[in-house]
Amino acid sequence: MFSWLSQLSTRRFILCASLVILATIAIISGYRFYALAQLQRAVGTEIQLHDDAITLQELRYHTVQLQQFLTDASLTGDSGAIAEAKAHQLATAPLLQTLSKLELGSLTTLMAQQVTVGEKMVAAYSSGDKTAGDRLMKSPQTGFDALSSAINE
Repeated sequence: MFSWLSQLSTRRFILCASLVILATIAIISGYRFYALAQLQRAVGTEIQLHDDAITLQELRYHTVQLQQFLTDASLTGDSGAIAEAKAHQLATAPLLQTLSKLELGSLTTLMAQQVTVGEKMVAAYSSGDKTAGDRLMKSPQTGFDALSSAINE
């Protein structure tokens, strides 16, 4: 069964065994480098997803604050609340730019519409026109509440 082994010289046997060992080491090393590259890509993707989640949380914070300050301004007529709302709207711009690679739909447009409707709503309530303010707030698809709900989804 191993008669071919007796025909090999010791030198040739050591050379063949060394080549087999080196080939095995090369194959295993190649696989380990491949697996390491896959792992690094997975970790990179996980870090990016984590960063995007944090950015989305910041965006959500600013949109909620925007809604809150516009609602407060509607009730109190405080111009400082409007300034705070605009500050939160400005804070969303770099976040939306950072998240531009994600499919956020029409979020930017909805937020701009929300600010416009919110300012009109504040003006209506401040002028004493409760009916117009209520209409701007409760309008089914274009009202402040509807836009806020669409943004939060």
